[in-house]
Order: sequence, then C-alpha cells, then structure tokens
Amino acid sequence: MTIFKDDNGIAYLIYSSEDNSELHIGPLNRDYLDVTCVMRRILVGQHREAPALFKYEGTYYMVTSGCTGWAPNEALAHAAESILGPWETMGNPCIGGPKVFRHRTFFSQSTFVLPLPGFPGSFIFMADRWNPSVVLWFIV
Repeated sequence: MTIFKDDNGIAYLIYSSEDNSELHIGPLNRDYLDVTCVMRRILVGQHREAPALFKYEGTYYMVTSGCTGWAPNEALAHAAESILGPWETMGNPCIGGPKVFRHRTFFSQSTFVLPLPGFPGSFIFMADRWNPSVVLWFIV
C-alpha cells in the first residue's frame, strides 16, 4: 500500500485488496487520520500490488508489480487523467540492461517514484529488492 498526496493537498490511500486481485484507491480525510467513504476499485482482476504513484503535467502515473511472491515479475505502468480512474495500462516501463533484468523490474518491486527537484520531467524509480535466500535473525 502507499499514500499519494496530490498538489491540491488531498492525500489518497492506495492498496491491494480482494486477495490482491485489484487495487483500491480513495481520499483520506482532512487530517489524514482516516479514510473517507469514497473508494474506487481499479485494475480489477489484474493481480497487481506495490503501487508507486506520481503526477506529471496533470496526468497521474502508477507503477505496479505482479503478485508472484518472491519471484521477480514484470512491472506495469498505468496512467489516468483522474486519480480515481479510469486507469489505462501502458506496459512495462523498465528499459536498459539485459532483457532478463529489465523485464523483471531488475529483481525488485516498486516502492516510490521520486521527482527530481530542478529537473522537470525527471524521476527516479525506487524499489525494494526481495531476496528469499537472506534471512536475518534478531535476538533480544
């Protein structure tokens, strides 16, 4: 799940639901401490998770990951004129490097898209790298 704060000050909660078969999106209340009764179901039946949203020149963009557990998968980019949809799937946004890496989000999962201050139209895609072979144990 993620939170996206629009340029008008309204913040939205976006999360996977219905056994990860779809995403839900809706505005938070004025103090950002609760959800409102407005909610939209998006990408229904597409089994997407890890939404990372950003806005550029009035269009909302979202990068999502497939629901494949630890297994790397293809990212998909989506666009909408309204944050509540409808959302259009644009394809895999990953480019560069060997095909096996870019087609599987470079073995990571979308987390955030950071706009670069001072460089209009430039963004950094941030992601978590999942590695099931590394287990950390903490003893307290």
